[in-house]
Amino acid sequence: GDRSHNSQQVPFASTTAPPKLSSSTNNSSSSNKGGAADSIDGDPLLSTLTAEADIDSNAGAAGWAATIGFAAGIAILLGGGYVFKDAIKHFLDFFIQAVDDWGIWGYAAYIAVYAGLEVLAVPAIPLTMTAGAIFGPVPGTIVVSISATVAATIAFLIARYAARDKVSSTT
Repeated sequence: GDRSHNSQQVPFASTTAPPKLSSSTNNSSSSNKGGAADSIDGDPLLSTLTAEADIDSNAGAAGWAATIGFAAGIAILLGGGYVFKDAIKHFLDFFIQAVDDWGIWGYAAYIAVYAGLEVLAVPAIPLTMTAGAIFGPVPGTIVVSISATVAATIAFLIARYAARDKVSSTT
């Protein structure tokens, strides 16, 4: 199709409508075989976007690898839980009894353990569910809220002060 093309156009500063892709009937000016469009009519932005779309459409293998890796991780986690279920149950029984025996210090101990494990990137869901089982729904929610806030504050302070040079060198 015909369209007017201003050769003095500045990218992203034009007040005209965005360029349209030409019809697929004219393949003589196309250098993009099998892409999202048959002809870009010399527009560098559309050429780049079309090339990126072609690259993204070939990412299926990485998606399958990620899916297989995720499934394997879940299988290992479940298998480890099954193999070590007696040790886990023994530890949870001990920890619940210790929290009960320590009174208010049990809450503080749980907050410290939760925050420490979160800073070490241990997933929060098991820890959160454990708080509900140990303390009950309402006190468990309060303890988890405090614990997560403490963990986030510690992680921020580590990134802000201890790891500042490392973080700024990667950006």
